[in-house]
Order: sequence, then structure tokens, then C-alpha cells
Amino acid sequence: MRTTLLRGCLFGCLFGCTGAIGSAPGEPSLEPPGGPQGPGAPPTLARCDDAEVVPSATPLRRLTSREYRETLATLFAPVALPSVRLAEVPSEFDTDVSVQGVDNAVVESARVGAEEVATAAVADPRWLGCDVEREDCVSAFVDEFAPRLLRRQLSEAESDRIALALRRNDLGGPQASLQVVLEGLLQSESFLYRPEVGDPSLAAPEGFRALSGPEVATRLSYLLVGGPPDAALLARADTLTDTDPLRETANELLARDELAGVEAFHRMWMNLERLDLVDLSASTRGSLKMSVERTLEDAFRSANVDEPFAERVFADSTAYVNGELASLYGVDATGDELAPVSLPDARGGLLTQPAMLLAMSGGLSNHPVHRGVFVLERILCREVPDPPESEEIDPALGSESTGLDPEGIYTLRERIEAATDREECASCHDDINPIGFAFEIYDNESGVQDVDEGLPVDASGAFDGLPFRDAVELSEQFADSSRVASCVATQWFRFSQGRHETSEDGCAIRNAAVNLQESGDPKEMLLAFITSPAFRLIPAEDFE
Repeated sequence: MRTTLLRGCLFGCLFGCTGAIGSAPGEPSLEPPGGPQGPGAPPTLARCDDAEVVPSATPLRRLTSREYRETLATLFAPVALPSVRLAEVPSEFDTDVSVQGVDNAVVESARVGAEEVATAAVADPRWLGCDVEREDCVSAFVDEFAPRLLRRQLSEAESDRIALALRRNDLGGPQASLQVVLEGLLQSESFLYRPEVGDPSLAAPEGFRALSGPEVATRLSYLLVGGPPDAALLARADTLTDTDPLRETANELLARDELAGVEAFHRMWMNLERLDLVDLSASTRGSLKMSVERTLEDAFRSANVDEPFAERVFADSTAYVNGELASLYGVDATGDELAPVSLPDARGGLLTQPAMLLAMSGGLSNHPVHRGVFVLERILCREVPDPPESEEIDPALGSESTGLDPEGIYTLRERIEAATDREECASCHDDINPIGFAFEIYDNESGVQDVDEGLPVDASGAFDGLPFRDAVELSEQFADSSRVASCVATQWFRFSQGRHETSEDGCAIRNAAVNLQESGDPKEMLLAFITSPAFRLIPAEDFE
């Protein structure tokens, strides 16, 4: 019996859900001006005027641990740096400013990191490119390295103070002075944060201020490359306040072999850290994560109007598999390297692959409620409230909570339907259950099944009024869904802006979604967003 799977997993029976499947807070209506197109027809996306594509807020961003490590590795290459990280609170995206508060743990992790990195850097000064005991090396540090570290030009007073500190003899010599200076800079607000004040001399709509060229370069680099702008990008930073040079530069970055920012987005969007909860070897979990990452990277880089990104992700039956994963995926594969293989007919799209089935359930077997919530939140951008921790519903057979015959045999779907068949549960589970049940064609180990407890599996349901037979057909509907395109754009907005959207951000998201649907290419979607006012403006009220 699997009744234990249901304890503590039923969502929202005391807290109601609101909104239609696929709606996101602040997102404008997707319906055309004439209203819905009829039963079963997905809504269409309409483009906003460019003047409406403006940001509603620009919160102060702190480097994430991921960005912190990449920034240090870039600045001090080729030094072998210690493994350091900033204290963080888990969140959907690590860029979310709502979890970037400063407490003792953050301050202490920054202090320890600064000391350890400075010690390693001083012991191996190849990053400096000169002898710190020479006067010209001190000047080079002040004029070249410190501005790179702070991602801005130094004021005259700052330059004088750093130069004076580097020449102090009472600290134990030039190298000791260098270490003290580095420790201070690596704990400074200008390094740990990404302040944006804009350039008042640049033209901007009333109520907004345009970002300076270096600020745009910094946003662009951390978004796509996952680290600070390099010397080449900084050299052309002042041109990035114009649309055409910005698009050209962004296009060049998107063509790079390494796009750590994009890869980080994909990992967090699909919440691959949940695979760490699955009882598998570390090697297998690592291969499963890389399988998903390769699938998304391939779709991101090669999607186009003929093979759209959503179709590649949700309808393609190709997966990256090695010998270690072959039995999980039910295919023939050998060797350690991941290679593309065609999956059996019972699988179609990333969500039906074992890696994602395990990630969605978070190690809790074939858990339809967790899988339904995952799809609603990650693929459709529907917020689902957490269940109250004090309330655990146990749909034990024969109990009043289910009304099922204690002597009967029931499928997991029947047990969950019985446990959630009451008014206070319906507002959430009417949406959660059908999506989650679609994946009941896969068993505890994510293999294919057609019976459960000896009874036929029923994985059917409906999405946007259109029926589906199982997860494969549901995924095919996602490939053509405007709601899914809107959610992909919404997730990128959250990742890039470090916050959830408001109603004033609706047009920025809508236009990105329209661009994704028209081009089929997420790179084109990002290019359109990067060159839009929403990416290059900040509200002027922040400086009033």
C-alpha cells in the first residue's frame, strides 16, 4: 500500500488558490481584445507598444555565491583560489533580492572569503602582472585592477587612499599591504553589490533614468556569462547605451561556448537540486543533472522558427544518456559520455524523462501532487501555497477523510481524489491533481507502467479545455501553449531582474513571450528584452 505517500503532501486544503492555470502575479491578460477564442482554444499573445515596456522597480542586487565565485575566478586568474561562498537562503532563483538580506552569516562569510582569497592572491601574484614592490605596479593596481574589481571608476580620493595604503611600511612590507587592501576591497559594498545609479546626462522617458554604459555591461555580463564584464566588454561599455551596439554585443556574448548565466537559469528553472533528495549514487545524480542541462542547452542554442524552443523541450523524444543512465531511460547506451538517443514512444519531452520525473517528485516516489505543483509553478507560473505544516491528511482506507472501503484496492489517483474531494481542497487540487495524474504512467523508479495496484492507470485529464491521454500528450500541448511561452518569459524576467513581476512589468513579459513564440528562439527573446527599455532604465523616483 502507498497511503504513506499522501501524508503531508496535499496542498492548500486550508489555504485557497486563486487564478486560472498559467496565470502569474502581475501578468496582463493573455486574451485578445475580442475575448476568449472559444472553448479549448489557448489565448493568444498581443504585443505592447515599446513605450509601455518599462521596469516597475530596480532593487539593489548583491552578488550570489555563484556570481561571487565566478567574479573572483575572473579577477585572480590563474590563481588556485580556495572554495568560498556567501551565505544564502534557498530560493527559486539565487538572484532573488527578497532573500538577499544582510545578517551576521553574510557578513562573516564575506570576511572569511576576503581573507582567504587575499591570502591566496598575494602568495601567487601572477594575476597582478607586475612586482608589487615597484612604484609603477602600485599605479597599475590603482588605475587598472581596482576599477575592475569594483566594476566602476574610482574617485580621486579613493585612488589616493588605496595608493597610500599600498605604500605603507608599518603593515609588514608591500605584500602585507597588498593583502590588507585586497581584504578591504573584497568586503566593500561596491564589490559585493551591484549598485546602479544611472546616467542623468542620457535621454530617458519622464520618470526614469538610463543606465550608464558600464552598468549595462555589468547587467549583460552577469545575466549571460554569469560573471563580471571582461576587459573587451568594458572597453566598449560606453557604446551600450545605444540599441544597435547593445544588440550586437549581446549577440556576440550569446555565441560564446560558455554561458554560465544561461546554464544557471536552466538548472534553477528545473530545480535540479531536488535530485539531491533522490536515493541514488552521487555519480548517477550528477549524470541525471547533466542530462537535463544538455537537453536545455541544445534547445537554447539551436531553436528556431522551424524547431521552436518549446517544441524541443516539451515534445522532442531525444535525451542525453550514458551507460550509467541507460537502464533508467530504457535505452541501449554505453560509456561515460552523455550522447543523444531516441527514447521509447511512452516518453516525449523533457518532463517525461527519468531525470525530471525524479526531480519533480523530489525523491518521493511517483508523487503526483508534487509533480503537479512543480509543473504549475515552473512551467505555467501558477503560484501554489505551501500546505500548512501542522495539518497532515492521512487518507487511510475507511477513514472519514476519504470514505473508501478499507477492504478495497485502489489506485494512487483514486486515493488522492478521495482525500482532496472537499470544498476547501478544490481551489488548489482541481488544478494540481489533473496535471500530476498525467505522470502516473511512470512508476516509483520513473519506469513506464500501465497498471497500479493491479488496476489500469488513468492518466487522462484536460489542459486549457483540451483533453490529454497522459503526460506525453500534455507535454505536446505545452509545446504549442501561449501560457507556457508566457511563463518561460516570466521565469527569465525573474532571473534577470532579481524579483517577481508586478502588473507594471506585464508588457515587458508579454513582448518577450510574443518574441519567443514568433521566433521560436529564446536567444531572440533575450535580445529583444535586453534592448528594451525594461532592461536599460531604472525608476527616477529611487533618486528623488
